[in-house]
Amino acid sequence: MRIPHLAAGLFLLQAVPIFAQEDRPQGFLDIEAPMQFYSASNGGNCTGCGWIAAEGVITEDTPREFEDFLSKNSYRSTIYFNSTGGDLFAALEIGRIIRERRHNTNVGRTSFQLSGNWDDFDDQGVCLSACAYAFLGGVERYADPQDLGFHQFYSLPEDRTVLQSLEHGLGFSADQLIQGLIVAYIVDMGVDARLVTFASSSSSNTITTLDEETIHDLNVLTRPYTTSDWHLEPFAGGVIARVTREYLNGITNHFNVFCRSQHPQEPYLSIIHEWPLGTRIYRDYRTGIHSDVIVSFDNTDYLLIRQDEIASSVRLSTFIEDNEQSILFRLPTSLADNLRQTREISVGMDAFGFLGRTLGDMDFGGLRPAILDDRASRMVNIALDNCI
Repeated sequence: MRIPHLAAGLFLLQAVPIFAQEDRPQGFLDIEAPMQFYSASNGGNCTGCGWIAAEGVITEDTPREFEDFLSKNSYRSTIYFNSTGGDLFAALEIGRIIRERRHNTNVGRTSFQLSGNWDDFDDQGVCLSACAYAFLGGVERYADPQDLGFHQFYSLPEDRTVLQSLEHGLGFSADQLIQGLIVAYIVDMGVDARLVTFASSSSSNTITTLDEETIHDLNVLTRPYTTSDWHLEPFAGGVIARVTREYLNGITNHFNVFCRSQHPQEPYLSIIHEWPLGTRIYRDYRTGIHSDVIVSFDNTDYLLIRQDEIASSVRLSTFIEDNEQSILFRLPTSLADNLRQTREISVGMDAFGFLGRTLGDMDFGGLRPAILDDRASRMVNIALDNCI
């Protein structure tokens, strides 16, 4: 068995030309301007270290400009949208281009060259209205559900003039034609057509967001990983409670709960990143953490380690062996009862440098909480009663 290492988210504007990559901006783009596309990178050599920033209003010219950009930047990459919407028909065309080129999609705001020569993105991006439909073109689609917003579409006068020429021959109204185009597109993207019902439940000037369960149920967001059931693994005369996540890119994360006989009243949490290839990288995770370390039980945060104490803290250890990289947290006795009763566990911290470049969006601070049902809670308690 593998053990926890103990060493330690319909209107037109005049478009602007796409700038050559050497003319990349510095700072943030204006999302009220027509959409622009840029290649961005945080300087690392990993999946997620390079991406395409797509920011601004989608216009009638955006699909053509997008194809022009891709013809000069032909590598496959994730597209990070940051847009309040725009032209619906153009958005559907963009989505089909994305699917044809086999790109993935996400939502985020890119900051260009703010940390030296490299770029960064954060979770303050949005993808609303028409943008949310372009987003559906991604083969794999990741976002915070609250960053995606849908609403009921209506046709503007200039669009209606064109559509009305088709009404008499087809026997449908302009709005019915639009609805039919949206449904056909959604189904082609592999998304549940019920999404139209949710979007139509609000007026054309009201944004609807979906909760996490619904948005995954409709396949608007693809699940980036599969999660095992919690289980117990015997080790060194005791047991460990473990849940495992297997990501689409081949990374496996093990989240472990246990105690040690040397500190029986102080529980341990460990997270192990297991890479698909045997890569030996000797770095200390502590050198990349630039925030306090927080542990959260049932959405209540507790300070575990102050940032200025990370380098010397006995409550944080790291270990690297072949294709495994792990980080180990020892909790104070005061949090033992919280751990025994919790239904949700997460560890939060911000990381840069090696962590951000190598782990990409799989860094420890980006891990979703581990959820416990009655059975999993019993396993955690068994592990805390049988230290290794």
